[in-house]
Amino acid sequence: EEATTVVEPTEVVEPTEAAKNITVKFTDALGWGDVHVYYWDNGAEWPGKAMDKAEVNEYGQQVYTAEVPADVKGIIFNGNGNQTVDITENIADGAQWYTVDEKEGNNYKVNLVTPVEPTEEPTTVVEPTVEPTTAPVTDSDFYLVGNMNAWAVDDAYNLTKNTAADTEEYMITVDLTTDSEFKIVKIDGVNIIWYPSGMDNNYGQHDEIAANGTYTVYFRPNADGGEGWFNGVIYAAMETPAPTTVEPTTAPEPTTAPEPTEAVGGEGYYVVGSMSDWTVSAANKLSKNDAAETDEYTISMDLTTTSEFKVVYSEDGVTAKDWFPDGSDNNYGLNGEIEADGKYDIYFRPKYDGGDDWFYNVIYVTIHADQPTEPPVVIYGDADGDGVVTVKDVTLIQRYLIHTSELGVAEEVCDVDGDGFITAKDTTFLQRYITHLPIPENVHIGKQ
Repeated sequence: EEATTVVEPTEVVEPTEAAKNITVKFTDALGWGDVHVYYWDNGAEWPGKAMDKAEVNEYGQQVYTAEVPADVKGIIFNGNGNQTVDITENIADGAQWYTVDEKEGNNYKVNLVTPVEPTEEPTTVVEPTVEPTTAPVTDSDFYLVGNMNAWAVDDAYNLTKNTAADTEEYMITVDLTTDSEFKIVKIDGVNIIWYPSGMDNNYGQHDEIAANGTYTVYFRPNADGGEGWFNGVIYAAMETPAPTTVEPTTAPEPTTAPEPTEAVGGEGYYVVGSMSDWTVSAANKLSKNDAAETDEYTISMDLTTTSEFKVVYSEDGVTAKDWFPDGSDNNYGLNGEIEADGKYDIYFRPKYDGGDDWFYNVIYVTIHADQPTEPPVVIYGDADGDGVVTVKDVTLIQRYLIHTSELGVAEEVCDVDGDGFITAKDTTFLQRYITHLPIPENVHIGKQ
């Protein structure tokens, strides 16, 4: 009888748990485009996995998203020849980073947008910590800089630490207007670090300041302000509203003009200013420029370096009804726009469609054709060619370096260190010049 073969049962193999993935996000703040995420270990070959476009944020920057294994050791975001530094910390589901215009070697640094371990989402906007009853610690490396202090580092705008906060937080109380724009800077040795980093994201640039008044500005350098904070770093709370009527510091804009001393010009646009005692005069009425493709008016008149003026609309040739540009402390000529006495052609566009070279997009002034001209003065660092070196020139050069804007002047004007190339070093020297910090003797900025 044949022996029966006993079949041993095979060992039951427990199914392995499917590998988990997490979602990471990247804000393309410098406009690279075509962003990939490279990760290790077990990642795709360079440049890695193509990321999906998720949304465009409130600053017009593209946000990308991609899934990566939960156990990755590190990631690098890259696009069109640019890449970030190695990211090996805070890699978690939902984490989001954005590039800053600062390099470590040849690679761009990043900041974390989304906290890795967020606390329970608040049901209301996160308010800043209440000001302590005791005096906060004085002195810090952080300063508020903006158009209220000519973008210069000033001890009067030094932030103080809020010792009542349960995180790193600083504060300052300042007077702000609806035209105010600012950022926070840190002086770190010879380097200047801007908060928030990047371009076109000054606080107040997008109507964040709804009314004139006294504000307490709160600042968190770790970008952990949460919902309601500007880029996670700035929160401004009004303490005292400004008076409903404010006396202007410059020549007042009259609500009614005095009796005219010459013929009334009727309905139209007029130049009013220091040359006409801020009254409507028929001699200063603008004529329509029929050669223009848009609504444009012009006049030729004599101006001096001390002239200041605006354009007004009058229904009767006597009373000024609408002022261009509106507001106070923005007369043409107030900040040295008229560099020499002479006859000038003034152009005016009431629809504010003049463009970047126009004063507040409404006024453009050029020397009259029959006036003698002098060789142009080279102003090194004046990238937009408006005659002054400001933070706008830094922004324009930064955009030029990433191929998103053109310069308004010859390239050699922006090569302030004279090394034959326009690089991030030139923008660093410009930032130091604007904030009144020392620059090397071989660096040429300003009129030469």
